[in-house]
Amino acid sequence: MKVSILVKFLCGAVLPILVLGGVIYYIAETTFRSSVLEQAENAMRNTATCTLAAYETNSGEYYISKNGDVWKGGYNISLSDNLIDGIAGDDGTVVTFFYGADRIMTSAKDSEGRRLIDTPAGDKIVAEVLEGGNEYFSSSVYIDGTVYYGYYIPVYQDSGSSPVGMVFAGQIKEKVDSSINSLISKILVVVFVIAAAGLILAVFVAMSVTGAINKGVNVLKELASGNLSAEVPKSITRRRDEAGELAKAVAELKNSLTDIISRLKANSDSLLNASEILNNMAARTMDTLGCFESAISDMTSGANRQAEEMNSAGNSVSVMSGVISTTTEEIAALNENSESMLKNSDTAAVNLKNLLDVNSRVRDAIDIIGESTAQTDRSINEISAAAKMVSDIAEETSILSINANIEAARAGAYGRGFAVVASQVRTLAVESTKCGKQIQELVERLTADSALTMKTMKETKQIITDQSASMENTAAAVSEVITGIHSSADSIRIIEKHTAQLENVRADIVKIVDDLTAIAGTTAELSNRTSGETAEMSSGFSQIDHSAADLKRIADELSQCVNEFRI
Repeated sequence: MKVSILVKFLCGAVLPILVLGGVIYYIAETTFRSSVLEQAENAMRNTATCTLAAYETNSGEYYISKNGDVWKGGYNISLSDNLIDGIAGDDGTVVTFFYGADRIMTSAKDSEGRRLIDTPAGDKIVAEVLEGGNEYFSSSVYIDGTVYYGYYIPVYQDSGSSPVGMVFAGQIKEKVDSSINSLISKILVVVFVIAAAGLILAVFVAMSVTGAINKGVNVLKELASGNLSAEVPKSITRRRDEAGELAKAVAELKNSLTDIISRLKANSDSLLNASEILNNMAARTMDTLGCFESAISDMTSGANRQAEEMNSAGNSVSVMSGVISTTTEEIAALNENSESMLKNSDTAAVNLKNLLDVNSRVRDAIDIIGESTAQTDRSINEISAAAKMVSDIAEETSILSINANIEAARAGAYGRGFAVVASQVRTLAVESTKCGKQIQELVERLTADSALTMKTMKETKQIITDQSASMENTAAAVSEVITGIHSSADSIRIIEKHTAQLENVRADIVKIVDDLTAIAGTTAELSNRTSGETAEMSSGFSQIDHSAADLKRIADELSQCVNEFRI
């Protein structure tokens, strides 16, 4: 249950006043009443003492005469109505003289004005005063139906030790109580007036304080609802009490909150813009990373294929190496046989010269192919040059083998051995040509400039066509000039020389192919590793993308929260 500060303040202010009033009332009902009763008791004792003293002024003993009157020496107490009435006065005090337990003289009268004499005292009074010899105060003495407060004093003979009577002084209990109640009522009225004044003052102060607090609370509610333009009334801030200090603190809070929200709003806008930029950059980065990952994947696949092709090229080079070794051995045997044919080769020398010119053009065309291949892919120029050299030697060997067959045919039986050797040389030339083409095909797959290579190959094909025509002319001339064996022998020696060169080139090609195979393997391994690292980087950027999205969402929420405040 909600209890306002005003109620608490009033309770805190009024409750002590009420408690104080209750304490005062309790004191009035107990201590004050007891004190007043004690004063009344003292007054009655004094009255009784004075009455007894008035009678004691007469010398002699107390006694009863024959007519029943009570005397004190020579003074008739039974006729002392004037003394009794004088002592009692007009304030309602009753004075009575008892001889024994009977009233002898009293100021108390009945409704007809007759004195209430010859009535006995109560048994308790007799026991306390006459028998016990004590003074006694009673709060309930009944006289003719009226209740009195009474004080009894025992009366002694001058020579006796036992009471012979007693003097009573009393006041009507109702009057005494009424007087006491009147005083208590006056005290209560004063307490009530003081409490009312205190309550009015407390209400005024409480309303003043709570009013200022409520105004400050209203400003705080406005601030809590987002209205930072709410102003604290100056009437509150000018107060010199705690409410004024609270109002000043609320005003400082409002100013600080306005400054903080202003800066927070600017920062939230910047954060929102930055989060949008980061989110867009993360999205673009993810797209770029996807393309990069795809490119790495393609590069890895290409590297793996290149490694496989280099292994295939290595195998082809191994086959070519065996063929070259066999060709070298056969060329040596052919050289031995050609020495015997030199005697009949004079006539074929001229035609072979023309053939050599055509072969020179072929060699030039092959050089062009080699240059084009070197321009296409510098990294395999050594393989290309070696392949070119193999092709040159193979072509020359093929032409020379044809010429040797022709010369052997013209020589008849003498040229059969030479024809066998020429046939084997031609077979080796064909194998060499085949290996050279395989190497060339591998080189073509590895090179990027395939268009220029195709163009050069066309030129080579045309030159080979021209060479074929020249070879036909040479064949006709050789059929007429058996002595062309001489030129064939020279050619065989040239082939032998080139074969030696080819052997050297073969070793270089094998080394180069082995190196390229190792490089291709390393490239494939690095490509695979790069692909894995790219996947990890893609995963990291994916987390960055999610974080950027979360940051943008947080920035949006912060902007919405800040925009709820109205500056």
